[in-house]
Amino acid sequence: MISRRRFRPGLPLYTLTQQIHRVAGSRPFTWRDLKRAGVAFSPSTLVSLRLEGILSHPIEPGEDRPRLRQYEGTRRDWILTDRAIEIMTEYEKQEVVS
Repeated sequence: MISRRRFRPGLPLYTLTQQIHRVAGSRPFTWRDLKRAGVAFSPSTLVSLRLEGILSHPIEPGEDRPRLRQYEGTRRDWILTDRAIEIMTEYEKQEVVS
């Protein structure tokens, strides 16, 4: 669950998530996609965002939730959660009204 205390404008997680949203939108992306686009962060930050509920791995066809799997030497896709996008949209609407 995303904590609004730790995920709001002006905080590092929020700022990074905005950058990711500008690059990838709601499409799946990899760490390399973000690095090529110039987003500056370490790979462990993606895990931190996942633990906060901001990122997830896409759900594969035929499954009802992202599968936890051991490292297979393949690329890992990430996706912004619907809730993270909703919260960012709410804050953007508030900024426009202000």
